[in-house]
Amino acid sequence: YQRCLFMAMFIIAFYAFLRVGEITVRSHSNPNLLLLSNVSFKTIAKASCMIITMTNFKHNLGKNPVHLEIKPQPIRKFCPVQIMKNYLKVRGVKDGPLFCYGSGRPISRSEFCKVLKSALKFSKLDSHKFKAHSFRIGAATQAHLQGFSDSQIRVMGRWHSESFQRYIRVSLFPTL
Repeated sequence: YQRCLFMAMFIIAFYAFLRVGEITVRSHSNPNLLLLSNVSFKTIAKASCMIITMTNFKHNLGKNPVHLEIKPQPIRKFCPVQIMKNYLKVRGVKDGPLFCYGSGRPISRSEFCKVLKSALKFSKLDSHKFKAHSFRIGAATQAHLQGFSDSQIRVMGRWHSESFQRYIRVSLFPTL
């Protein structure tokens, strides 16, 4: 269960440009926490897309919801749509936090960071070079490298200022 849980958390954090506070809690309540009811699927051109409806997030508490469309990826092993479907099969349909233990308890930020550090070490990566925010940084950088405009990146990451530019870290990627 936990393997599916954290795999889904990691990949969705990247593809949806999520802030760690949108998928974890520091205390028992978090108004920004994604809920199971925030996720749906739709079929477009014979492909299943995932829709994440963000209702509460930084700079948007109680305002208009934002709908993030996550498209399937060609490599099934890394496809966010497939990974989320796999996670939801084991999670079940009980209302509550999208990402939670079998008991329904949400994942704390410290637990998320601990598992991330462990996964990085297992992968032989330097865990000191990565943080929970690295998914958001990676998403912004990847979007930039794929040629998305600044305004598109700002919308995808739900930024309301030029601060998104600090997340683009092209210098971290080796040149070919």
